Amino acid sequence: ARRFTLDEEALRRKLFEHTGGMFPELVTRADLEIFLPPIGGCTVLIFGDEASIPDTSRPLVVRVHDECNGSDVFGSDICTCRPYLLHGIEECVRAAQAGGAGVIVYNRKEGRALGE
Repeated sequence: ARRFTLDEEALRRKLFEHTGGMFPELVTRADLEIFLPPIGGCTVLIFGDEASIPDTSRPLVVRVHDECNGSDVFGSDICTCRPYLLHGIEECVRAAQAGGAGVIVYNRKEGRALGE
């Protein structure tokens, strides 16, 4: 919330609205400090110094990516997921090299079911 200059309640409300009310816990459970939607798990990769993430004077790059077996794993041309993931990794490395951080959130779910 600090990174976006919002108070936590406002950020929770915005996320709740953005997801179409899919996760009421965002606004009903103030005791939750971390909320990960139930989508089969995720992997978070951090490039650079994680302590720099809340520092708005340092670069931060974030890529949220849904697993795509066809493209990410097998390199299929059926969709364009893999190039976006690779570009996100490259930008994360650049941010880390510039003294900031890069974050890849890799959701363990098939985004559009093309790779299943």
